[in-house]
Amino acid sequence: QLVERSFKSWHRKRQAEGLQREATAMEKALRKAGIDENARGNLPKGIYKQTKTVKKLRKRAKYQLAQSWSEFEERIRFLIKHEYINNDHSFNAGARALTYFQIQEVFISELFLEGILDSLSKGELYGVLCGMVVELPRGVHVPGKRRFKKLSRRIVNVLRTEIVQESAYITRLPLVWEPNMIPIGKAWAEGESLPEILDSIAYETDISGTLVGAFRRAKDLCMQLRNAWQDFPGQVQLVSELLKTVSRDEVEVLD
Repeated sequence: QLVERSFKSWHRKRQAEGLQREATAMEKALRKAGIDENARGNLPKGIYKQTKTVKKLRKRAKYQLAQSWSEFEERIRFLIKHEYINNDHSFNAGARALTYFQIQEVFISELFLEGILDSLSKGELYGVLCGMVVELPRGVHVPGKRRFKKLSRRIVNVLRTEIVQESAYITRLPLVWEPNMIPIGKAWAEGESLPEILDSIAYETDISGTLVGAFRRAKDLCMQLRNAWQDFPGQVQLVSELLKTVSRDEVEVLD
């Protein structure tokens, strides 16, 4: 029921209806001309092409109607394969973690399950989350990034795992990891202003909007992570304090 009620399913049904209408109109035109599109034997080349088009339209419509459910089943098979869920569809630790995240879902879940995020300081944690939501344009030079080389390598190792790579293939969404954002996000989490951060890095085009967008999306990811850590009071407190620190100036959107 959830799959059928999704916006994507609704959109595909609309597309399928359009294809069906187009096919029906072509069939009526053929019949009006006294041609049976299902007739066997030699047909004029132009007419034969029209009958083939009708069949293709019907086939595409059928595919559109079945696609959402097919994708859902593909995801179920993926989750069972990687032991996020069991064959009876009960949840393991992976699936329970996955329910909390809406950005880079499998990537962040794997980092969470591997414990890579557990021992990070508030600044480092926010920097990593910033690196998961944006890619900086070429020509940006960030000083101090070498200090986080070891941390970045651990994250890249997770990024290259089969489960994370396969998740990107299934969702058709690109994986994002920008290590240059670690020192930038850390600086914001530690109270530096946007002008101060921009003054400390070199760039060829204005990236202020890119950074603000990254800070806001990383804040959303922080809130998701806090929910995932709900059974760990120390981590919840750390993220809660971090959220207060980063929710200021350009990042704090007032209704």
